[in-house]
Amino acid sequence: MIRIRGPVAAAGQEDGAADFLARSTATRAEALPGRQSRPPADLAERDAAVKESPARLDEEPDLVAPGGRGRRTQLLWP
Repeated sequence: MIRIRGPVAAAGQEDGAADFLARSTATRAEALPGRQSRPPADLAERDAAVKESPARLDEEPDLVAPGGRGRRTQLLWP
């Protein structure tokens, strides 16, 4: 396990979009339906949304997940 300490600030939407678009298609497909950190109400509905995501990404390669804001951390070394 690695523990990182330091201040964290919300990154702008441009930074968040760039980070999202730099990730693999599989990772983006999982994130596209939204709902991060919340349990899905219906697993079948979630699985269907994730299954459709790669086709959406093929059609819209610049598509970014809802709320696509990243976090910026400033590392402080001891």
